[in-house]
Amino acid sequence: MLLGNDRFPAALTCAGQFPSINNIRFLVLLAGADIMMQLDDVVGSTVTDEARFEEATHRTTRWLDRCIAAHSRPAEQNLFAIIQGGLDPRLREISLEARSRR
Repeated sequence: MLLGNDRFPAALTCAGQFPSINNIRFLVLLAGADIMMQLDDVVGSTVTDEARFEEATHRTTRWLDRCIAAHSRPAEQNLFAIIQGGLDPRLREISLEARSRR
């Protein structure tokens, strides 16, 4: 666990706070991880609200854009995208096309 050790003091890890996407990206880059995965907006498989899945699909794409912008070591660190859209083939296609353009 990163919190509280010598390499990641509490001031950098926002100990006691809910981490923001910016803090998480910063920590992954700072840690020198070999693999970085974008965050995604997870929607439970039992949710029936189609608008919620669409919102999650587009939010996940925006988070990918932020990860790409922060990805400063592509020769040393792999960035993996996440396909979003739940079980909806239309949303999954939208998500896949968006990632293909990046």
